[in-house]
Amino acid sequence: MVRRKPRPFAPRLESLESRETPAALAALDPSFATAGKESITGAPFTGVALQSDGRIVAVGTSNTDFYVARFNPNGTPDTTFDGDGVKTIDFGGTDHANAVAIEPDGKIVIVGSTSKNNDVAIARLTITGALDATFNGTGQRTVDLGGTAESGNAVAILPGASSSGIIVAGTTGADFAVIHLNDNGTLLSGFGTGGIKTIDLGGAADTANALAIQGSSIVAAGTNGVDFALVRLNGSDGTLDTSFNTTGKVTIDMGGATSDVARGLAVQPNGSIVVVGSNGSDMAIARLTASGAIDTSFNTTGKQTVDISGADDARAVQLQRDGKILIIGDSGNNASDTTIVRLTTSGAPDTTFNSTGKLSFDATGPTFLDLGTAAVLSPQGRLVIAGQGGGGQVNGFLARVPVTLEDPQSLAVGGSLNGVATVYTPSGGQYSSPAATVSAFGSATVNVRATRGDVNGDGVEDTILVTGPGTPIRLAVVSGTDNTTVLVSPFDPFGGDFTGGGFVSAADFDNDGRSDVVVTPDQGGGPRVEVFSLLTDGTFTLRTNFFGIDDPNFRGGARTAAGDVNGDGFADLAIAAGFQGGPRVALLDGTTLLTASRTKLVNDFFAFDPSLRNGVFVTIGDVDGDGKGDLFFGAGPGGAPRLLGVSGQVLLTAGATSAIDSPLANFFVAGNASNRGGVRLSTQDIDGDGKVDVIAATGEGQASFVRVYFGRTFGTAGEPSGFEDLNPYASAVLSNGVFVG
Repeated sequence: MVRRKPRPFAPRLESLESRETPAALAALDPSFATAGKESITGAPFTGVALQSDGRIVAVGTSNTDFYVARFNPNGTPDTTFDGDGVKTIDFGGTDHANAVAIEPDGKIVIVGSTSKNNDVAIARLTITGALDATFNGTGQRTVDLGGTAESGNAVAILPGASSSGIIVAGTTGADFAVIHLNDNGTLLSGFGTGGIKTIDLGGAADTANALAIQGSSIVAAGTNGVDFALVRLNGSDGTLDTSFNTTGKVTIDMGGATSDVARGLAVQPNGSIVVVGSNGSDMAIARLTASGAIDTSFNTTGKQTVDISGADDARAVQLQRDGKILIIGDSGNNASDTTIVRLTTSGAPDTTFNSTGKLSFDATGPTFLDLGTAAVLSPQGRLVIAGQGGGGQVNGFLARVPVTLEDPQSLAVGGSLNGVATVYTPSGGQYSSPAATVSAFGSATVNVRATRGDVNGDGVEDTILVTGPGTPIRLAVVSGTDNTTVLVSPFDPFGGDFTGGGFVSAADFDNDGRSDVVVTPDQGGGPRVEVFSLLTDGTFTLRTNFFGIDDPNFRGGARTAAGDVNGDGFADLAIAAGFQGGPRVALLDGTTLLTASRTKLVNDFFAFDPSLRNGVFVTIGDVDGDGKGDLFFGAGPGGAPRLLGVSGQVLLTAGATSAIDSPLANFFVAGNASNRGGVRLSTQDIDGDGKVDVIAATGEGQASFVRVYFGRTFGTAGEPSGFEDLNPYASAVLSNGVFVG
């Protein structure tokens, strides 16, 4: 049965795409919950998982029941989940939830234990938070392993369709236990003995605490009471995989007398296995090769220990895309802190992370023992930690820390009449030289406007291209993995072969790990905004279509930019009037963008003198480090290359007049007030300091060049002194100017 409990969340005041970066790396994220943390009374967390839409599922125990809570990407409770954001599940005893995993179709699997018959307890919820009746008829089941202190401590979903199966690892009380369930909740008869495999690692109370899927194999890690212990099983039948250390088993002495315990496990792309835990005094980390041998390329011994303060413990591990290793746990004795350690790929402390490779923070109070028990890394480079604290660890918490730039910070430049965009990627904090050229339009003699975004969700930025004026408009997407493969073949986004050209921007508006594509017309078009998404089945689908400026008769087109202006974890959308329009800007709340009832964060405003009629260019990025996107405006064609930057926070709280009267930047690019080509803008963080750098490009009929202003030099009067100049077109005069994105 299921019992409802009042939601015990603490009250609070109420990530994201290539144009928006966190306020600071290796620090609590101010855009998450309250100052980076969310506290939960009476429900210590033991597991966390991330849905494809960015929502967070955390599990633990409240009173004697499983406790499941879901949060929005910004850390606020998601009240669409079972009506109030919380689900409690009763197995009839003292029940403890230990781990959670999300199936491909969004269903939520929770595993743990129940004192009723001392069995493993497993539940599955639908995406809305209801018990899933297709799982064992009730959404709940227990599994008897034949022991006296049984527990499911880790869970993984086999890759593939939603019916591929559920793997649970834990203990019988004496031995490792691995359970294979069919999607309907029945045990897979061909796996081990009736769906259960037990493994003796030589201890009196062998316990598996962590689990990973490695190709067609299953890896579990824990302890035999003395050393780290790992096993690898063949996924098809549960037999020990003898290609792993010849026996399918490995034990590793991490230096503790009788207290080496592995709690976290991850498999690197090359098959190496990283296992983390404690040796009783320090965080302990080991790496094995794919064959189960100690990997001596890791800290020369295959092992690493990290001393923080007092009795340190590592409880989870996450891998960055660049190969660096994040270890999450806690440090100290009676008043410990939650701790993150980052190691390089070779196993050394990464001093680019908080200067020491270590970050500790207090989660629930200075006198309380905080445990960072579980963690998950988002595609945007934000580490979400779930844990427990308070006197006796009776409370739960979530925290979020940006650990990487949210994207590779590459830059696409277009403008020449060859249908090609040039892609720059940073090296040493600068763009220096082009990395690739990208085309999707064959030999067409047309300029292109381009931006970058991870459209297919593979972790690599793709190039989004749209044609300029003078040819029937076409939109296309080229894969960033090889800069050649066409993900979306050229097509007419508007219908009717409009020839005025278009603009593109990109943002992950629904936080599903894929950048959505925004396309608007240039001169001669109405202020129309269309948003497309590449779905998992490969179809490029129109998500929404509306007029961005409240004048459907206007025929100057529109320009857009995206970024998280209000700090809620979702990208917002700025829409600026095109040529022959006043410098009018609308700012839409990103959480409502894909709905039928879009809302504005502020009333429309004019970035420059309302009497001007050359429109305005816009981009968004956090340059002042407050965790909220700032807006930068550039004059349209016919205007001088004026660049105006305003605080997004001031804009929302005090209004446009106050924001413009106290600008973050206000100058002419290269000091040229007589130029009349306008200026095009973009923002990226190319030097990794957590503050966006502002890119300005020449407008129509001007000698082409691109200037990159480093964000760290903003805040002084006049043009920032720190910049890098690019010259992708050898100072050629381009009729439509240069476009950056």
